[in-house]
Amino acid sequence: MTGEIEVDAITDDAQVAQTPVPVSPDVADPLRSLRLVKWLTRLFVYPGVTLLMPLDHILSGLTWEQAISVHLGGYVIATIAIELAFNQAFKLRKHAAYPNVLVMALGEARTVDAAARLALPVLHRLLGVRASFIALAGDEAEHSLASAFGMSRTDAQRYLQAGASSIREATHIQQPVRWEPDGTKSGEVRLNGDERLLYLPVVALQQPIGVLAVVGRKRNGDLKDDQLLSNIGSALGFSLENLRQEEALRESEERFRDLYENAPHCDFTVDMDGTIRMVNNTCVELLGYARDDLVGRSILDLYADTAAGKDKARLLNQRIRSGKEVDGEELEMRRADGRRSGSVSRCG
Repeated sequence: MTGEIEVDAITDDAQVAQTPVPVSPDVADPLRSLRLVKWLTRLFVYPGVTLLMPLDHILSGLTWEQAISVHLGGYVIATIAIELAFNQAFKLRKHAAYPNVLVMALGEARTVDAAARLALPVLHRLLGVRASFIALAGDEAEHSLASAFGMSRTDAQRYLQAGASSIREATHIQQPVRWEPDGTKSGEVRLNGDERLLYLPVVALQQPIGVLAVVGRKRNGDLKDDQLLSNIGSALGFSLENLRQEEALRESEERFRDLYENAPHCDFTVDMDGTIRMVNNTCVELLGYARDDLVGRSILDLYADTAAGKDKARLLNQRIRSGKEVDGEELEMRRADGRRSGSVSRCG
């Protein structure tokens, strides 16, 4: 998916009514091959039944009226067999294909928020629903709206509040829960007469992390398939949880880098050959070198040119090459201008 998707730009109900649901060209039809097989089956079966009519007329001596009457039953049997067989095949195919399409589409997202925005247009394309939103659970089990599509954020908040008990039930049993206005809450949400609202738990590692709500027609068969909906909720949860962990890891790395860069002591990170791989801001300021002049250089080139400095450097070299811990070693370093820095550096 290469284009940017503006989801939260819909701010009022008039816009929602006029805003078409885009179909991403990058989301290929996962059932295309099965549709082709179904079309080919019809292509061969129905002409085959038709060709038997003149054979029965000629070989069996049936009149044309009799031959047609006999083979009408063949058309009925063929139609029932084809439709039932392929309906079941489509159903089973969707159980695996739709979640895979969703996971692949979210593979381009870098954050949880971006994934939530990307997921909804894909689900509209696959399930054919009118509107949807994703809400994620907070620290106190409260759900906060992450993204809405086909409806305003105001309406999404109403759905979220009106269906609070259904959301709790869905996350508890980890199964889709269908909700319809009961009269007391009918003014809080807007549903057409032939529509239903479903809450699907978003599950990661068997733990609910949020809820996906969809509004679609009651006769939509995909919205009656609990297994399909559960698989979609699990696929969405898998993607969002992975991104959540990646975000947490990036934040941890950023905090570590910030602490490392702003540590009060001069700190080098070296490999087994003593080559400097990382150096913090304190070292750059203290020694007067550019960072690029330090990274890739041997730490042994920077020891102070004194007897004590040489001894310390030789000992450090032995410990590095033997793989022993060198964290916390203090070295008397030589500045870029040739002056000694004093024993303030650390090597790890």
